[in-house]
Amino acid sequence: MRSPYVLLAALAIVFAACDSATPVQSPTTDVVTLDTRAAATGDVLYRLAPLALDESFEVALDLGDDALQLRSTRSDAGYDLTFDPAGASVDRVVVRYLRDGEPVAEPVVFSGAEPVFAGAAADGPDSWHYIYEDGRWVIAKDYKNDAQGTSGDEIATSSFRTAAGEVVDVTDVAFEIYGLDAPAPRSVRFETPRSVEITAQAFGRAIR
Repeated sequence: MRSPYVLLAALAIVFAACDSATPVQSPTTDVVTLDTRAAATGDVLYRLAPLALDESFEVALDLGDDALQLRSTRSDAGYDLTFDPAGASVDRVVVRYLRDGEPVAEPVVFSGAEPVFAGAAADGPDSWHYIYEDGRWVIAKDYKNDAQGTSGDEIATSSFRTAAGEVVDVTDVAFEIYGLDAPAPRSVRFETPRSVEITAQAFGRAIR
């Protein structure tokens, strides 16, 4: 099994590939379901209409009998990010806070199958990723937000308050899920009370 740092490097490559995914046409709607083509990796870019207070945007990866869900809920603190195993049998979940693939805060480890609160972002993310490797699932939100206001080698980040209360600048927040024996994903569903537009998608992209 690869070390967490090798996996982080792989994630950085996958997330970078997301920015070059082929644009697709999609109607603006409140629910979008995409065929993942049973691929072991996936990247989706989107434009989400701003949420009102207490409204949630949910991304659910369909694994047959199980689903892995990420939920962003608008709160006074910003956008609260929660992972929900939705009843799946999970041994543990490790939350990692990353800036361009490098950790910027101590990871947080949770056990059991209860929802996991990762913290709150100042901004809503604009892309979502997953990868299955070495018996673990990783799903993540990407907070680069098109690198607006950056120049040269500067990396766009979002301020994020971690589950431990530390405030850091992140590009991604990733959830490593262990102990889940599930088939390849069949689809992924994006659901919001406002609207979401899928701007690019890539499933099964080779990690180089």
